[in-house]
Amino acid sequence: MGLKNVRLFVVKPDRHMPIDIYSFHRPSLNQMLKKYDGKNSVKRVIGWLSDGLRVPYMLAYFEPAFYFVAEK
Repeated sequence: MGLKNVRLFVVKPDRHMPIDIYSFHRPSLNQMLKKYDGKNSVKRVIGWLSDGLRVPYMLAYFEPAFYFVAEK
């Protein structure tokens, strides 16, 4: 009755359409960190903490847009 194989993606939006879509896997979110947040020292520290805790980039949970894919 529920959904199976739910996958979550972070969407970096523009005014009219998505620019980039990243899966919620650590390597993918690290690419997002390098591309968008790498120059901000506070966000870099949060990225290092995320790696140390072995969790995906924590700030990705606060992005304004997400994309879900699931099977019924």
